Parts: sequence; structure tokens; C-alpha cells
Amino acid sequence: MATVLHKLARSRTPEVALRARQLLVRLSRLENQGLPGDFDSLSEENQIRVAQRLKERILRRTRTPRSKVAGEVIFRKDMGNDANNWAYGIYPQSGRAIVPEFNYSPKNLKPIAKVLRATLAALGFTCSALTAFSKIKSATISPDGNLGGKGYILKISDIRRQYVNCLEALSSLSDTLYDEINAPHWALMSRQESPDEKEEMKEILHHVEEIKSDPEEWADEEMVQDQTERAH
Repeated sequence: MATVLHKLARSRTPEVALRARQLLVRLSRLENQGLPGDFDSLSEENQIRVAQRLKERILRRTRTPRSKVAGEVIFRKDMGNDANNWAYGIYPQSGRAIVPEFNYSPKNLKPIAKVLRATLAALGFTCSALTAFSKIKSATISPDGNLGGKGYILKISDIRRQYVNCLEALSSLSDTLYDEINAPHWALMSRQESPDEKEEMKEILHHVEEIKSDPEEWADEEMVQDQTERAH
């Protein structure tokens, strides 16, 4: 793909050359997605820097989910065979086979909204965990670079890697669920809800938007509030 784009970038047609160069830039950016293959060989400082950079990228995407424009071409780096980047191995389908006669009952939307709220909360707490873990120097907590006990022992670098994968997986799940509850087929059915059901759904969606605006900040505030309540 890159070879073809390089050839098109030298085209004498300005529009073709410009578009090819734009796609090359996008393709080069995708090469930097996910954790690098040599993550374990990086210094602790660089591992933390890479993990934090990916965390911020995931959070930006969660705050402002990207919508696909009709006819847009998206290149995705295939990481399906990379066990170290397991969360990046599943890519969304380009379309769905929705039939008009399917019964989108309003009562079935509420459980999806609750799952979305829980998923965003999990994303926030995972972000907070990664931030806190990144501040810990491995030399102060482990003589061998590992943590754990019987049957559950992980290298510290693997723990950082797993946190990033968890963030990517939770972010993808929350984006998918958010798109679903805001889809037109549910919007049409929501008019059939009772006033009480509408009010409960409104409250759930309010919580969703609150967490989604900054999952990590929300999680930190929740933990502070919990500590305050326990202190009293």
C-alpha cells in the first residue's frame, strides 16, 4: 500500500498527489499506534512515557469520538497476531444489516445505557490506576522486576502493557455502546417510553456524559469522595 501511495504522490495531477501525501501521513501515524514491539527493552522512563502518551491519545478519542465520513478510506495497521497488543486486534465492521421490522423496544435500551456507564467508569479507574502505577519506580517495590505471588507473577513492564491494552479495549467498547444508544433506530422508539422511564434514562445518560467528558478526573473525584465518606 505504501509503495503505491509513494508513486501516486509523484503524480503530475495535483489533486492525486495531494491526496496520496495525506494518506501517507495518516499511514505513518498508524504505525505508531499501540505499544511498540520492543517495549520490554525500553528503559523504565521510556516505558512510562509511551504508556502515558497512549493513555492521553485514548482519552482524547473517548472525549471526542470520531465519526466516519461516507466514502472515507481508513487504513488500519494489522496487529491481530501481536499478543502484546491484543486490544488492537479487533477492527469495527464497515456496516450493519439492520432490518426495519426489528423490534427496538425502549425497555431494552436502558440496560445498554447502564453497561455504557459502567464501562466508562471502568475506563476512568483504569486510567487512574495507570497514572498512579507510572509514578512508582520499580526499584522501590521489586528486586527482580516482577510483582505477584503464587501463580500470579507478572513483569512490571507487562503490567504497564496490560493497562494500556485494557484502556484501548474499554475505550473501543464505550465508543461502540455510545454510538448504539444514540443511533436513530433507538431515538424513534424512545417516544414510546413512559414519563418515569424517560426520567430514569435521562439520569443515566447524564451520568454517561459526565464521566465521558473526563473519565480519569471523574474516577479521581469518586475515590476522594469515598475516602472522605469513610473518614466520617
